[in-house]
Amino acid sequence: MAVLEGIRLPEDELVPSVIPPFEFSGLKTSRQQNYTAACDEPLLTSLSFSRVRTELRYSHEMAVLEGIRLPEDEFAPSVVPPFEFEERFDAAGFHRWFRARWWWSAVFSAAYVLLVFGGRRLMRAREPFRLRLPLVLWNSALALFSLLGTLRMSRSLLQTARHEGFVRSVCDEQGTHPVAGLWIALFALSKIVEFGDTAFLVLRKRPLIFLHWYHHVLTCIYTWYGYAHLVAPCSYFTGMNLAVHSVMYSYYAVRAAGFRLPKGLSMVITALQIAQMAAGLFLIVIAQMTLGAGEPCDWSNFDSILAASMYASYFVLFLNFFRIIKKEKEITNFFRMSYFSKTLRIKKEKEITNFFRMSYFSKSLRVKKE
Repeated sequence: MAVLEGIRLPEDELVPSVIPPFEFSGLKTSRQQNYTAACDEPLLTSLSFSRVRTELRYSHEMAVLEGIRLPEDEFAPSVVPPFEFEERFDAAGFHRWFRARWWWSAVFSAAYVLLVFGGRRLMRAREPFRLRLPLVLWNSALALFSLLGTLRMSRSLLQTARHEGFVRSVCDEQGTHPVAGLWIALFALSKIVEFGDTAFLVLRKRPLIFLHWYHHVLTCIYTWYGYAHLVAPCSYFTGMNLAVHSVMYSYYAVRAAGFRLPKGLSMVITALQIAQMAAGLFLIVIAQMTLGAGEPCDWSNFDSILAASMYASYFVLFLNFFRIIKKEKEITNFFRMSYFSKTLRIKKEKEITNFFRMSYFSKSLRVKKE
């Protein structure tokens, strides 16, 4: 972008990733031809195909935002009109800053694990905190954030899938787009914020299962890695996670407010999480098949191993958690039915006793009268 705007950069700063500008009249050719033309430049012979595509797309979208008229048949359908705060976000600049620091996620995660288990140890001899109002506000805020993120990400992904095809929407990264880039960045940062979920469990002395903290740690590290390296399917991973979290945190907020909800809703949310993991594995297969076919895709074999391992472990753990919830519900229903059966039996026995008692008194009175 600095080259497009005529800004001279130091030779050792970002030069390998800078794409020489095209005349906008030359964008009338197909997108693939533009990619090929860019790759033929001597400066770009050592660059990855996906990096070239990323720079071209970002340059185009910034041109649209700055009011430069471009041919309608090139990229424009995939551009989602940004809000003012989205337009002000420097997606490419923030990504460059983030890429150099994504390893911080491992440090945050290690500190999280230490604080969680250290906190549980400290709370053993203390009374649990209620924290009802803070919990309602916390879950409501995360539910609102997840809902807004879902609406913006879904529009961006649907636009891309509609005009470029589903496979391209999976294989083209969106981390440097003005709209999707902001929400993917916020989503990555929110993984640190969501560590607070566990703080409420510890302070309220609620059960802490392995799935809970394992899921928080691994999701945080992978999300930061995926955004830093512009792993294309992470756009879909972000959208799916935000959609499920918008339902989950809304449920938690209502529960924390003291409203009683059907037990089956928790099973529905867990089922949505299982479906999310299955969809994630499906997207991984699509990306890997596209890469294997020699088509351009912001993906690698290492990405495939990493993502598949994470999603497969989540799928197994959430499926097991669903079975536990279902079994608890069956046990609860069993005891509930047993209670009602016992109550009805006692009531019936009482009615029979009263009948014989009344019959006895009636007979006694009749004999006495005779």
